Amino acid sequence: MKKEFFADILYNRQKRRSAIVLNSLLIVVIVGTASIFIVKKDIIFSLFFLMFAFVPMLTIPSAFKNFPVHGNPVLTVTDKEVLIMGMDIKLKDISSFKATICLQPLKTEKETVEMLEEIKDKKPPEDFDGDFDIYYFDENGKKKTVFSHVQNVSGAIEALIELGVKTYSLNYSCKKNVVKSTYDFKSDLANRRQAENAKASKKSKTKQLI
Repeated sequence: MKKEFFADILYNRQKRRSAIVLNSLLIVVIVGTASIFIVKKDIIFSLFFLMFAFVPMLTIPSAFKNFPVHGNPVLTVTDKEVLIMGMDIKLKDISSFKATICLQPLKTEKETVEMLEEIKDKKPPEDFDGDFDIYYFDENGKKKTVFSHVQNVSGAIEALIELGVKTYSLNYSCKKNVVKSTYDFKSDLANRRQAENAKASKKSKTKQLI
C-alpha cells in the first residue's frame, strides 16, 4: 500500500502571504516602539523591544516550512511508515493523529452551529482539505508533533487507520465554534473490508463452479 496526499497550493500561498504581511507589520511596530525609547535614551527598553522583534522574524521561515507550494506529496502512507513533511515516522512511534477541517461561517452564528451539528456524524467529502497533526515519539522517547495541511482529509484518515494507528480525532472548526466529529471511520472501513471479502469469496466460488 502506498497512498499520497498533497497540499492545497492556493491555500498554502495565502497562508504564507498572510504570515509575511502580519509579521512584517509586527516587526515595524516593535522596531518603531524601540526607536522611541532610543530617542529617550532608555537603553534597557530599547534592547528589550529589539530582541522581541526576532520573534516574528523567526515565525516567517516556519510558515514557509509548514505551508509548502512545491507540488510534491506532503503525506505518504506505506505499509510500514509515514512520510510527512520530509520526515519518516515508523508506525510503532506514532501515538495518534488529529485532523481539523476549517469551514466558512454562514450568515448567523446560529446557522453555523446548526451546520456543524448536522455534519459532525457524516463522512467528510474527499475534496475537504484540512490541518493534519501526527503525534509521535522520537528516538529519545520525547513526544513530538508534525504538522501538515492535506487536500483529502478523509483519505488521509483512512490511510493511517489502515496502517494501524488506532487513536485519532477529527474536528470541524468555524471561527470560534469547534465540533468533534462522531463519524466512525473504523467501522466504515471494517464494513467495506467485509463486503470486499464477501465479494471476493463469491467470485472464488463462481470460478470453482466453472
